[in-house]
Amino acid sequence: MLSLIKKQGIYLVPTQYTSEDSLNNLDNPAYWKGHTRAEYLKTLKYADAIRSAQRNLANSDVKVVFGTDTGLFPFKYNWKEFPTMVKNGISPLRALKSATSTAAEMLRYPNIGVLAVGKMADIIAMPGNPLLDISLTGKVDFVMKEGFIYKQ
Repeated sequence: MLSLIKKQGIYLVPTQYTSEDSLNNLDNPAYWKGHTRAEYLKTLKYADAIRSAQRNLANSDVKVVFGTDTGLFPFKYNWKEFPTMVKNGISPLRALKSATSTAAEMLRYPNIGVLAVGKMADIIAMPGNPLLDISLTGKVDFVMKEGFIYKQ
């Protein structure tokens, strides 16, 4: 299936953080108190298939685009999709590109997603190199949008 997705030029938005959270809590009854029994049983039934699909995606050349299931968890945790992708075998560079250049390509926005002369660039600064430690994506120092720096 992944080879067909690649061949057709389809972009995949895996949103792995929410499923990873559920998989990591299969043996935690307190976690499942806020969920239906059917949701728990479905996650339990398909846990191995989900993990296999994540590995297969990481080993493929399919174009991955960053996305989240915001609404299932607070917006401030969206960044956790990055370390989840990396934990599941996607390289840090591919994960970062999924939210920048690959996302811009999918949306057909040629002037965003890269740092280059003549392009629009919003920049996020973090205290280190996310290619070496992807969890730094959750420690944003500031955002520069349209030339203005925003800090909390």
